[in-house]
Amino acid sequence: MKILLKFLLALTLLVLITTSLVATNSATATGTGIRLHEIANPPMIVLDSTFVPAAVLNPNPALTPPGGAPFCFSGSLGTIICYPPNFLRKAYDFPSTLTGKGSTIVIVDAFGSPTIAADLKDFDGNFSIPPPPSFKILCGPTWTGAATDHCPTPQITDPNIADELGWAEEITLDVTQAHALAPGAKIILVVSNTDLDVDLNAAETAVLSQHSLAGSIMTQSFGEADDLVGCYYFPCNSTGFTGNPPPYFDPTIRTTYNRNMAIAELNGWTVMASSGDDGANEAFSEVGTGELTPSYPATNPNVLAVGGTGGYPYGGQYGTSNPAVLKFPPGPGGTFSCAAKAICDTGLVVINGGTMGCSTTATRTAGVPTSCYPTSYGGEQAWQEAPVVDAFRDSSGGGISNDYYAGYPGYGYPPIITYRRPSYQSNLPTTWMLANGTRVESGSGNVVYRGGRATPDVSFNAASEGGVLAYMSPSSLLRIVYPAGRWVVFGGTSAASPAWAAIIALVQQLHGGPVGFINPAIYALAQSKLYSDAFHDVRVGNNTDGPVGPISSPYCAQFCEPGMVTQNGYVAGKGYDLTTGWGSPDVAHFVRDIQPFLPLNPYSTADSISLVQPLNTTGLPLTPSATPINTIFGGLALAGGVSIRSYQGGRRLDAARFT
Repeated sequence: MKILLKFLLALTLLVLITTSLVATNSATATGTGIRLHEIANPPMIVLDSTFVPAAVLNPNPALTPPGGAPFCFSGSLGTIICYPPNFLRKAYDFPSTLTGKGSTIVIVDAFGSPTIAADLKDFDGNFSIPPPPSFKILCGPTWTGAATDHCPTPQITDPNIADELGWAEEITLDVTQAHALAPGAKIILVVSNTDLDVDLNAAETAVLSQHSLAGSIMTQSFGEADDLVGCYYFPCNSTGFTGNPPPYFDPTIRTTYNRNMAIAELNGWTVMASSGDDGANEAFSEVGTGELTPSYPATNPNVLAVGGTGGYPYGGQYGTSNPAVLKFPPGPGGTFSCAAKAICDTGLVVINGGTMGCSTTATRTAGVPTSCYPTSYGGEQAWQEAPVVDAFRDSSGGGISNDYYAGYPGYGYPPIITYRRPSYQSNLPTTWMLANGTRVESGSGNVVYRGGRATPDVSFNAASEGGVLAYMSPSSLLRIVYPAGRWVVFGGTSAASPAWAAIIALVQQLHGGPVGFINPAIYALAQSKLYSDAFHDVRVGNNTDGPVGPISSPYCAQFCEPGMVTQNGYVAGKGYDLTTGWGSPDVAHFVRDIQPFLPLNPYSTADSISLVQPLNTTGLPLTPSATPINTIFGGLALAGGVSIRSYQGGRRLDAARFT
């Protein structure tokens, strides 16, 4: 996902590495195609080295560790609203009687993290959370824990160290978020050898086929543009462009994943994935095009697609209701406070100042405690935030699964619906309102078709202003970024997917066993009279994305449909929408209300995966232009058919992005 803030040394390191890789990639742009892979960079804010958060488990200051939460200190940004685990548990009404005991949460990531055990221990210790009943790390080649298995050992000299650092951060977020919200569940971290799609597929195939793990819960906080999956080059249909040898397209990336999800359903797994941080235009930040396309693998109908929300009003009394135009941090020296016994609104969470109140301070020492504690849910809107460092917004991924590149104007082919709309979505609308006031519906003049799978299904907090706390330990790999360890604030739908994995663990505990493919049950519940009891219906906001301010993309000018501008997206509304799905949960009510709708046999098949038409091994069934189209993205000239592993103004253009 898009980085909100990095420690200055980390930014310097990434720029140097990126510069080196750009030179390498430019030399091979018209050579052998390079398979796409996932990128990990959840929105993250590094806090000041002097900051130590409070667990805030008791309003009595004498029993509360030192710290300033929910007001976190960052030297360059001033104050960031940050939530310890108990703040999220209170806002979303997690039941105190359920911990996820008996469930297993499987977290899929790549490259590994040399500090994850230490990160989890420090996190648990600061927030008085017991360690998980079991924490295992499974690596290849078998992912069974065999003596022959070997975990990757990232080195600072690795050419792809920028990716590896991002995945290490993602692992810390995924593991701590899932454990904090379901402390009684077992945790298994599955580490792919690399972040190549083919390697991630291999790791998931191995794990999903293990009898001992049947009925587990899988969370995936990664994704890529749904219409670019399997592409070796960009444009995706670049068969025949001079200098680009075959293969041009690999259909096995998607078909292998489809098979994995079918295995998961047969073996009683519940699988979820983040819906992306690039709003309705997942491809824009990857290749600069502006078509409306959601994020894969969340588009797979056997996956629970998890979108993002943010507090409403944005920042509560400390912010604004319009996050798209406000840079939320108050800046250096800016502080927030909540007076003793006062009721204060931080957006998602309403807090009480307690006996002494709380405020932002650069240093928290023993004897200077915070007494603020959470009291209730505040409000939510579709997640969309203005940038802090880069020129891109972050927003909740969502849309309709369709292959826009099959429908280039003039090629004579309609867009391909990559995943058909599953039966559990049969009652959803067929037209959708866009933020620019137009509607998208079935027809030859639009690129979104009513027959495709809609995402997301559900949502959870993803905002950085009101993000989740985690600790990054120092190590030989990460000491450049975290020389003495750092508390950080994470955001993104990367935080939302493991949160829903924890919620499903509570559902399983109450149910007395695995619940399997849960999407049909969620839709049945949401369309019943219990909807308002189980969900917060998020009706405010939109998921427009792209740069702040106008931008002209020559490629989009030629290929994007009228109205499909790079800043466009869908609006939130009553009931289901393409920004937050059915909304966020009232967890105590949701885990109870869902029970009558759960399948009697979690190992049975309900909805099979289907494609409107198969994709062949040579690429999409298109005839490309005889003349390559030269385009300019971010100042870097790219000839038509250039390898998709390129860069845009220093930003990776891999079509797979981490959420």
